[in-house]
Amino acid sequence: MLGPIEADDDPHRLARLFIRQKCHHADGSTLRYWREEWHRWDGSAYQTLSEKELRAELTAFVKLEMDRVNLTDQKRSEKDKPLPVVRKVTGRLIADVVHALESLTVLPSRLETPCWIGGEKSLSLPEKF
Repeated sequence: MLGPIEADDDPHRLARLFIRQKCHHADGSTLRYWREEWHRWDGSAYQTLSEKELRAELTAFVKLEMDRVNLTDQKRSEKDKPLPVVRKVTGRLIADVVHALESLTVLPSRLETPCWIGGEKSLSLPEKF
């Protein structure tokens, strides 16, 4: 059974790809969004990551992905047609990818540190959660 076919510049596709290639560890995601802040796992704890730094990383990552897609499109292009142009990496696209990343990495704001967010005894949440 086939799933949905996403556009190359779909923000959720790009966010998932970013997580898979840049923010994944054997135990899960190394990037979390908690209480309006970004946090990155450094191997022993989550450290605050500025949004400006994240956006710079994302912009470079998305540009590489758009270049990769363009090269693939060029190989498939018919000889009598003009070569496809690389999609632009705009501020709007990056903002949309950041928004998608938030939805994929958000932790409940009611969490209190210290807490464990991976494994069977995941998250220090009240029983009603």
